Amino acid sequence: MDTIHKTSRLKMSDALIKRGHNVTLCMVKKIGEKNFASDYIIRFPTIHFPILSGIFYGLIVFFYFPIFLSRKKIDIIIIDFTQVWLPFIIPLKILNIPLILDIRTLPIGKEKSFLFKMSIYLSRYIADGITTITPELNTILRDVYNLKNKKVGIWSSGVSIEDFKKTDKKIPIQINSTDHKFTLIYHGGIHPKRGIGNLIKAISGLDSDLKNKIRLLLIGKCTNKINDDLSKLSEKEGIKKQVTILPPVEYSKIPQYIETADVGIFCLPPENVWWRVSAPLKLWNI
Repeated sequence: MDTIHKTSRLKMSDALIKRGHNVTLCMVKKIGEKNFASDYIIRFPTIHFPILSGIFYGLIVFFYFPIFLSRKKIDIIIIDFTQVWLPFIIPLKILNIPLILDIRTLPIGKEKSFLFKMSIYLSRYIADGITTITPELNTILRDVYNLKNKKVGIWSSGVSIEDFKKTDKKIPIQINSTDHKFTLIYHGGIHPKRGIGNLIKAISGLDSDLKNKIRLLLIGKCTNKINDDLSKLSEKEGIKKQVTILPPVEYSKIPQYIETADVGIFCLPPENVWWRVSAPLKLWNI
């Protein structure tokens, strides 16, 4: 299930493998979820519940990983703070293997923010270094979270050119209307706070000759309620036939959709720091 919200660890692993490193990627596996077709990925089953699933995976890390890793020759361990709460990593210190905490973004919500701050605090004593996505996020980590004396490296995001070379430009899902001349595309999480509603209203407010030529393609995860609300808004604004909402698709198929578009849309609300700090490179994804 290589969907667009799970690509960072896969692509980071691919980048390391291309440079000649041997990589073992450990991930969670929800009950009923199919395995990735790769021999370097190890998946541990977990329960499908936000808080308990993290604790369950953390206990596996805490008790099993020291034994599992002691049987392998490991040069470095990279930890994803969104998947493993740092206290569960403490037993790995007995292996004397450098631990790197990788931070792709800042958390949203009070609960995640608390866990994040706790992990950042513990990283001063547990992690040997930190990698992150942009210089802006590096600055925030050093100044706001007081990591001035910590080694922080920039591991920027990017685009797999190979995926675009392999695309046959045929979209496997039928989208609304084929007679519009100009296509806008947005892919990622679909949520009211990301301004999708304002985007629909902005299209509706254009001159009729221009508006009628535009098609909006939204690809990403959203609740049924949000899907219904956006559909009703599109209908209210008179552009329902021009708006298509699709669920997440496999990462390897995203280029097929992007190549049908003329312009990519990226939400950049200035008041939300967690988007600003990684936005410069995320723009390349569209």
